[in-house]
Amino acid sequence: MGLQENAAYYQKVGGLLTDWGWDDFLNWWPGWQTRTNSGPVKTPLAVTVHHTGGVATATSYLINPVDRPKLKVLANIHIDALERRIRFICAGGASHGGYTYQPCYDRVIAGTAPLDRDLVPGPDSTTFSINRVTVGIEIDGAGGADEWDDWTYRAAVATAAACQLAGEWPLADSPRVGAHKEHTLRKPGDPFVNMGRFRTDVLACLAAPWGPTAGRPDFVLGDRVLSRLGNDVGSDVADLVTLLIAVGNALPPGNVFNAAVEAAVIAFQTGHGLTADGVVRLDTVQALRQALTQSSTDDDDTPEVMDDVPAPVVQPPATRRKFRFGQANLEAQRFGGLLNISDDRGEFLRDEMKCSVYALCEVTEAARDAIRAVLGADRYKVWTVGYVCVLWDSTKWQHAGKQTVDFGNDIHGAVRVTLEDVEGSGLSMDVISIHVRPGAAIGGSDAHILATKKSDIRKAIRALVRPGVPTVIAGDFNTPKAADVIEPFGFTRLTKAIDTLNEPGDQRLDATFVTPGLKLRSQKLIDPGDVSDHKVWLLKNTLTQSNN
Repeated sequence: MGLQENAAYYQKVGGLLTDWGWDDFLNWWPGWQTRTNSGPVKTPLAVTVHHTGGVATATSYLINPVDRPKLKVLANIHIDALERRIRFICAGGASHGGYTYQPCYDRVIAGTAPLDRDLVPGPDSTTFSINRVTVGIEIDGAGGADEWDDWTYRAAVATAAACQLAGEWPLADSPRVGAHKEHTLRKPGDPFVNMGRFRTDVLACLAAPWGPTAGRPDFVLGDRVLSRLGNDVGSDVADLVTLLIAVGNALPPGNVFNAAVEAAVIAFQTGHGLTADGVVRLDTVQALRQALTQSSTDDDDTPEVMDDVPAPVVQPPATRRKFRFGQANLEAQRFGGLLNISDDRGEFLRDEMKCSVYALCEVTEAARDAIRAVLGADRYKVWTVGYVCVLWDSTKWQHAGKQTVDFGNDIHGAVRVTLEDVEGSGLSMDVISIHVRPGAAIGGSDAHILATKKSDIRKAIRALVRPGVPTVIAGDFNTPKAADVIEPFGFTRLTKAIDTLNEPGDQRLDATFVTPGLKLRSQKLIDPGDVSDHKVWLLKNTLTQSNN
């Protein structure tokens, strides 16, 4: 067995977790499928659970422990409690256990580990290590008896159960699950949880799979810019306060970004070479996590002998990628509408739509700048033609190409951006935002106007749609007849054919269409009030295949 077989094993683990309802929480860290601390690679035969040693350990440290480079990688799976992620980071051997007491490992393999208490290890072997032969699951925590909340505990149990099932390991009285503290005297309390209870819960999960009790939060810490001036409130602010307390600030727990929180942020930013403005961007969150990152092991070398066996090339997992997509014409109410520099549009996108990808129309350069100032200009990237744009969250998607088509004026046109998932799925898609010219910009008879609108749509499709690439095209088509042109090119309409403009008559102007590879989970039509005189579409989609 080698890396390719192990990668297939972890894909099975991820598939089971997906079936159990965890797919929104799964994450595949770039390079996971070829990462290993040594060669040759062995097939895992059991699970070892750990706590990371810190309340918000950075995954980047687990895959590159810079203070102990010989270890190379410290886990196979990281359960990131802060970001609510079950993160696959290493398919090969990981330096998570070191030399250990083999009789305890033998009991885990035999399925005789107790269901009411921990195993008690003896002296470490000088030749045996659990590193290659068990899945190392690192779960955020510094050792406190109550620091694993319900989500973290359920995620840990479900992941261990999925590892057991995916490996088709024989199931005796007990699952093949142990803890670091059960394998070595060096790590008492790693993790704090009673392993008899944990194994019992794994058995329960195998009998009736455990899913999450709630969906992943719309915002986790780092997903949006936080500040006192933004009057920010929420669970991500509460997590920020928790981290600030953990680095030594005397703050009461809370979910409001107040003056005391701002002062603590400024002090931290000052001490860590960041812009000391009290605004929490992704760089501040990452610095907080690095400051709180500690190792759960004192090892500075790995028992495995490093060799020059090359890692085989393994394709990334063919998985699903769920995302929120928004389509909006953000022309303010034409009478007494908003100024382009108003924050209202950005706040509406941030607080109501909460998408990682948008197809927008009627946004001037000043309006785009104002929107990105609210969402975070370093985070949200944009590509435009006229007043049409694709806007995306660059922490979740990276662009790999773009192209535009104009319709002969400074406002209307179509733009395509190719977006690649940065969370490790290997999937990509094309996103096309389009605004077809209205009758007032065309002139002539009704028949001529309709023919010209259809010509605009046809021009965009022929120039921008790439065969075989999952594609979403969305925008203000300025006609209820858009489907007549688009669907023959292999697109399916996702949104309902209903009026989206607050004017008399047939106003089925705004719509979203997709090609195979994209599936709709839900849709919602929202009236944004003074932000726009168009209603806007919020779609929850799943990207299921890629041309890559």
